[in-house]
Amino acid sequence: MPEQSVAANADIKKQNTFYYLKVLLFFLILFSVGLLPPFAQITPLGMDILGIFCALIFGWIFLEMGWTSMVGLIAIGLTDYATVTTAFTTGFGYYLVATLFGSFMFAGILDYTGLTKFMANWLMTRKFVIGRPYVLFFMILLTVEVIGTLASGYAACFIIWSMFLQMCSTAGYSKTEKFVPFMLCCILFIAMFLGVVLPFKSGGVMYIGFFTQATGLGMNDLVFMLISILIVTLTVVALILTLKYIIRPDLGNFANLGDIFGELRGQKMTQMQKYGLIALAIFIAILLLPSFLPSDLAFVKLINNLGVLGMSFIMVAVFSIIKDENGKHLATIGEIHNKISWDVVWLIMCTVPLAAAMEADSTGIMASFMAAVMPLLSGLSPMVFAFVVFLFITLATQVVHNLLLVIIFVPIACPLMIELGGNPYIVFFLIYWGSCLAYLTPAASMTAALMHGHPDVPPKSAYFSGLIFMVTGMIICPLVIIPICNIFFAM
Repeated sequence: MPEQSVAANADIKKQNTFYYLKVLLFFLILFSVGLLPPFAQITPLGMDILGIFCALIFGWIFLEMGWTSMVGLIAIGLTDYATVTTAFTTGFGYYLVATLFGSFMFAGILDYTGLTKFMANWLMTRKFVIGRPYVLFFMILLTVEVIGTLASGYAACFIIWSMFLQMCSTAGYSKTEKFVPFMLCCILFIAMFLGVVLPFKSGGVMYIGFFTQATGLGMNDLVFMLISILIVTLTVVALILTLKYIIRPDLGNFANLGDIFGELRGQKMTQMQKYGLIALAIFIAILLLPSFLPSDLAFVKLINNLGVLGMSFIMVAVFSIIKDENGKHLATIGEIHNKISWDVVWLIMCTVPLAAAMEADSTGIMASFMAAVMPLLSGLSPMVFAFVVFLFITLATQVVHNLLLVIIFVPIACPLMIELGGNPYIVFFLIYWGSCLAYLTPAASMTAALMHGHPDVPPKSAYFSGLIFMVTGMIICPLVIIPICNIFFAM
């Protein structure tokens, strides 16, 4: 046997040994933490759940997303919190899982038709981006911002993900280049940010409702939108600057291409690409209509009922039904199914019952968390109080569900801010936007799980991106929120 083969086999054996040691450590954490004595208000059940949480964080970072999430679901079902069947059905039954299926498959249709390739070519052939890769990347995030604001963040994310990867491939970059996973994370971050930009979307309506109920104060929708749009736009600029001056990738392939893609500028769309464009236009237009039509119209009620989930599967069904001039289906369910990222799906399914268990009264985890933190917030000056709440929310939301933190802190912090003589709008917006920075760990939020579970985003890139998003948000949000709230919501 050649020496190279012997060395290669020895290296593989060493890697496998190290891998199985990590697997062993994963299971050790999974089942040993629950044997430790409880502390604070955490119950024995809470210790079991903490062990599962710690093991999953370890597994998601150092092992794999899919099978560790599957094992985590089984482990949750072996505690007194739930049965295995309940844990799995809770994960499978979560609305985002079905939405993911639809979004993955609809994005798969656009990729299958070749529309994403055409869009990537079109974007790269605009004359003002020639030789200016950072302008090109800014345009990509700006496109995400427009689609996400007007239609759906998930639609923007999955569509632009596919388009961006195709564009990098065309320019000769592999998925292993450092800037590729970072941009994938940025696309998701901006797309999900946009779900909270408009006050009449679900997130805005719900959180403003918490604020009004707690304080009796109303909200100026235009100021709400001004704050939101400024934060998102400045974040886009900050992420491009981070890419340019911190990551500092070699974008020579983009910068030195010149007008090499000039021949593509006049390229005509194929019939399949036209089908994809029509599907995308209909998809976005239908999701936009409820924003401009009376809500009591039967058609608007139907669209709201369908949502992203229903529209995605309608498009999948249409492409599966229609045949071309050669008698071939435009696409088949089997072909589109290959576009589903199953690691992401399993990750989402695991985080749903895990988050619920950590928040349950029977575990005592949340009660201990709150008991340790609330005494630290009393007796502070208004602005220091607001900053401490913002800092706490931003850090806590990396491991605790953001909605739960908003439900708890808005009714407590906003009235307390008034008692301290401060502006409650400031603390509300800081809580609101601080809760949107939950991307550092896979358990931080469901959208963080999408980022950490993406097959083209290595764990190191995901954690680095999550840290950048958190730090960037902690700088930008106060700089925008405090002066605008003091101007328009003077108390």
